[in-house]
Amino acid sequence: MKFLIILLLAINAFLFSFWNGWISPWDNREPERLRRQVDAERISILSANSSPKAEGGATLSAPAAPGAAAAGATGNAPATPGSTPSKPPGDAAASPEVAARAPASPVCMEFPALEPDKARSLETSLKQAGLQVEARTLEASISYLVFLPPSESLREAQRKLAELKRLGVEEAYLFTEGPMRLGISLGLFRLEEGARTRVQELSGKGIRAARIAQSPGSRPARTVLRVTGQEAQMSSVRQAAGEVSLSLKTCEP
Repeated sequence: MKFLIILLLAINAFLFSFWNGWISPWDNREPERLRRQVDAERISILSANSSPKAEGGATLSAPAAPGAAAAGATGNAPATPGSTPSKPPGDAAASPEVAARAPASPVCMEFPALEPDKARSLETSLKQAGLQVEARTLEASISYLVFLPPSESLREAQRKLAELKRLGVEEAYLFTEGPMRLGISLGLFRLEEGARTRVQELSGKGIRAARIAQSPGSRPARTVLRVTGQEAQMSSVRQAAGEVSLSLKTCEP
């Protein structure tokens, strides 16, 4: 038993000496490894801001900062104060020659409302000249007026109005201004047929002087032309419109 204890102590002492390099058979201790290094004095550690030596010695550089690595990957060095960053070729401003060759914006002008036949003839001429033409039709707005012609004096017109009231014609009004001044309105109708029926009713009451005419506010069908083209073309269009007393205006959005 005593022999076993002594044996274990000897083994532990041997292992302890071996791991500390005291009795290593391979002569691989730390001082020996340092002595075997070749040109160890030429090895240096560089910082991020230092440059490698011009000599052929080996260098170990410290890890670069993340921003510097990104700049190196894109090929753009960080800008220094006072320096002007260079622009990519695609961002260069267009030269005056390129700007002069750029097409001008088209011009849009609008003719006043024209009679349908006249508008169609003008539209054909404009299209033959290479212009874009848009035609817009304004629907007719016509009403028919039944009336008595204007009297020579206000006293005579008032006498006629009183006679109509006596005959039971309630819808009778005296015009006091405009082209129908001193005339008497006997009704306004959207259709001409309704106006004729009204005249027949008045005739049955002995009133045979009633007439039918389109009301002053009536508007026949009209066509509006919008013309689009380059400025050089529109100059000739303006000149032609002025010769026939047609005033052009800029198209509204």
